[in-house]
Amino acid sequence: MIFQSPGTIIKVETLADHTLKLSVVTPELSPESYAALFTLKGSEGWFAFKETRLEENEIGHDGTGTQNGTENPAQGNFEPHSPIQGKSVSQRLRSVMFVYHKQQGMSLPFETWYTAQIEAFIEHYKSKLA
Repeated sequence: MIFQSPGTIIKVETLADHTLKLSVVTPELSPESYAALFTLKGSEGWFAFKETRLEENEIGHDGTGTQNGTENPAQGNFEPHSPIQGKSVSQRLRSVMFVYHKQQGMSLPFETWYTAQIEAFIEHYKSKLA
């Protein structure tokens, strides 16, 4: 299975045996992508990183994953949906907030924190209305 998702490398550590440990944060995933990723937990495989989406000709294609640039959620692939990195402005904001939440190590679940932040934002602008 090939799993592809946007993500940010937030930490690189050197371990005692001279191997490396990478910490990667993804935006919120669909339930299908989440399940696909967890099926890979503990698996050994190959890691590739590129600042833009990997194309089929850049990775070995074994009949799974993305085909013809469309999303195949059962395989855990993410295909963006709009002009800037394929996301709407609200999707981009949510993704940035998700990464920030993870980087800050907040104990509050993301959905709870996100809702509170959006409500505060709405109230701020409502208070400015005449």
